[in-house]
Amino acid sequence: MATVKEQFGSLVFDDRVMKASLGSKVYASLKKTIDEGKALDLTVVNAAAAESLKIYADRLEGAADFENTLHEMIKKTIKDHKRIIFNGYDDAWIKEATEVRGLCNYRTTADGMSHLLDEKNVKMFELAKGILADRAEVRI
Repeated sequence: MATVKEQFGSLVFDDRVMKASLGSKVYASLKKTIDEGKALDLTVVNAAAAESLKIYADRLEGAADFENTLHEMIKKTIKDHKRIIFNGYDDAWIKEATEVRGLCNYRTTADGMSHLLDEKNVKMFELAKGILADRAEVRI
């Protein structure tokens, strides 16, 4: 089985980009996950996403031409990370996932959110220790 580092560490952002883009605590926690296979705290995931969005917000707030700057940022992001853009599942995969593997296939976030507190999901949150059952209720 591939390690976290083999699966994710080299194909998204290299260490130099992560260190430059993330706050020191978030970077340290993410680095520990990649290097040592430690569990990734979902608070860290949320913080990393928030920090990335803040970079965009800061650039856009200071832009003389918001629309043009936004379009250029989107084009750069797609160009830099095209290999990780997900364009959906084909019909063969959906059939395998639902009929062979017994997975759910909720087409929208709203459809999925209505199942957030299903017993199996609450148990998963409790096991992950990243989101406790009471925190899951707050998110709805």
